[in-house]
Amino acid sequence: MQSSGMRHLAYKIEDARLIYSPNCLKEADADWLSIGLRQAYTVIESHLNSKQTTIARRNQVIYCIGQMTGHQIDAAAVTERIKLAFPSTAKESNMGVAGILAELSTSEMPLLRKNPKTKDFRIVDPRYLMCIRVMLFKNPSTTAVEKRGFKH
Repeated sequence: MQSSGMRHLAYKIEDARLIYSPNCLKEADADWLSIGLRQAYTVIESHLNSKQTTIARRNQVIYCIGQMTGHQIDAAAVTERIKLAFPSTAKESNMGVAGILAELSTSEMPLLRKNPKTKDFRIVDPRYLMCIRVMLFKNPSTTAVEKRGFKH
């Protein structure tokens, strides 16, 4: 978390009478996102499914990208994460992950860049990764990927 993010957390803890709770961190993250990552939020939002689909595979792919720790992203690794995180919607083959990754790299506001020498991709801006992690969550009751609200 950058110094501005730390400042938000400090204010939340101060508001809570100097008692830290996980909720303080969640609220500070949301504040920091709304102030510091507007552009990143816009890019991520532009890549989400525009309508509610049965599986919302694109949203699952973006969510799984946010859960990855390495710099290189490939279709096989994302597919494995989808199978672990969303087993009820995962197929054994041809989930279209490679095509989705390619689309995420060719739009007007790309989320990913393709490595010209391999089949791997990398995130365009590390802020996008942070934004995905704060912005998207898996709803425990429906197991669908959902977007947290955004204060303008």
